[in-house]
Order: sequence, then C-alpha cells, then structure tokens
Amino acid sequence: MVKESVQEIQSKWKQLLGGYLVKLSKKIFHFQRQVDEGIYSDEAMSFLSDTFGYMNLNESNLKELLFRPIRVCGMVINQGQPGGGPFYVKDKNTGTSLQIVEAAELDKTNSDHIKALEMMVTF
Repeated sequence: MVKESVQEIQSKWKQLLGGYLVKLSKKIFHFQRQVDEGIYSDEAMSFLSDTFGYMNLNESNLKELLFRPIRVCGMVINQGQPGGGPFYVKDKNTGTSLQIVEAAELDKTNSDHIKALEMMVTF
C-alpha cells in the first residue's frame, strides 16, 4: 500500500511511464510492419540503439529485438536500500543492452562484477 503523501506523485509518474510505453509501442509496431515487408531500415536500428542501448545491430537480429516484450520503468535515487541499478549487459545473441540488475544477480567471484557492484553502491 502506498502512503497517502506520495499517491499523487506516484500517479503522475505512472501516467508518464504509461504514455511513454504507448509512444514506444507505436514506433515499434511501425518498424515491425516494415520488417514483415522485408524492409530493414537504418532508422529502426538507430531507434533500438538510441532507445534501448542495443549495440551490434544487423538485419539478422533486428527482427528478434523488435518482436519481443517491452517494458518501461523508472529508477529512484539509490539511498542505500536494496534494489537494482542500471547496467549495460552483454549478451552473445543480442549484443549489449541497458537493463536493471540486482546485486544478487552479480557473480561475487568475477572481478568485473565486483567492480560493477562497487560502482552501483556508490551511486
């Protein structure tokens, strides 16, 4: 249950995020129709790169990235509470993308993960 004192601001942000989701969906549907017609545009690749942080885009993975579920979310300032943070995550199939990662998802024996965790804690 949300405190009454923050209900108004929470409602505002939910509406903003919902509107952003509708805006993204319209663009994605446009690019999906293009791909269905065999059109692989640089505009679609730029959109995915600029909006979702995908890198290493090409015709072979464009369709996969356009035809997947999307979500929008907001992040709050880290004030020492448990929770995730924004990270660029590398994937062998989709390249690199911006995602929210929880500390529990990081491998504490991997030096790269330890560095990322230290950065997440300091933000």
